Amino acid sequence: MPLIERFDGMKSKLKGFLAQIQMKVQSKGLKLLILVDAVAYTGLFLTREPLKWFKPYFSEFQTNRLTTTN
Repeated sequence: MPLIERFDGMKSKLKGFLAQIQMKVQSKGLKLLILVDAVAYTGLFLTREPLKWFKPYFSEFQTNRLTTTN
């Protein structure tokens, strides 16, 4: 499976990026049991503006993983 191209915020590439993430998760059989795990995994492939926006949420997830509900 090819590497996932990092998403830099170009709207025209969003659908392709999300399709790549979905295929990667399905093909590798990753155990993303809850939605927050899938969101955190997807955040690993962000760059530029999307990463700047996502960083505070990712930090919160890492700090309070089991108590984060929203």
